[in-house]
Amino acid sequence: MKQTERQKSISWFKLAEFVERGEKERALGIYKLLALSIHDLAFTYQLEGDILLAFDDKQATAKYLQAAEHYIKQNNFNAAIGTLNHLAILAPNNKIAWEMLNGLYLTHFLNKIIIHLRNLVNYNQTHCAQDCVEKAIEIYRKTSKLAELDQLISELAKLNRNLHDYALQFLQK
Repeated sequence: MKQTERQKSISWFKLAEFVERGEKERALGIYKLLALSIHDLAFTYQLEGDILLAFDDKQATAKYLQAAEHYIKQNNFNAAIGTLNHLAILAPNNKIAWEMLNGLYLTHFLNKIIIHLRNLVNYNQTHCAQDCVEKAIEIYRKTSKLAELDQLISELAKLNRNLHDYALQFLQK
């Protein structure tokens, strides 16, 4: 038993060494062996994404999306959001990541919506920001959270004038 744990520890160090030396195939080979002992599929996809990212491999994006999907299936929304935020920063034009973040924030973290909108504005994701504002307004209306709706509108005024005006127009519909 102790020998197996020791071998795993050595394998982790070997993985780091292969990545550091730029040996992609060897790193992926040892990753595949290590993945057999990891019982969290989401984490294995995220780790594979990290390894691929270290080698500037565009497949990293797909692995991060797979990791996020599995975190969502596990109801581990914080890990999904963390993974998707990482991906959105690495690939700001990845609409799927931004849309998945919209859904997660609106469904599970309404109190963090302003932070998410700030990121969308900072990365010039106007369409996604507008979509997020519409959905937030709809949710606040449906749940009768009028104080939160007022706060959202107030924060939008500070964040971005165009988005604030868009929200006001949407409210008039």
